[in-house]
Amino acid sequence: MVSYVSELEAAKKNLCEALGENVKQYWANLKLWFKQKISKEEFDLEARRLLTQ
Repeated sequence: MVSYVSELEAAKKNLCEALGENVKQYWANLKLWFKQKISKEEFDLEARRLLTQ
């Protein structure tokens, strides 16, 4: 189980590094998706936009 946690932490670190200054907006969008305020498609579209900036 420990290796899964470290893999998850590494993935989160890599994501945050890839997002750069857009990291706060990404997590805000993820929160909106979890609360069903935006659709999966809207989240994916915005995530791709943030990752390519």
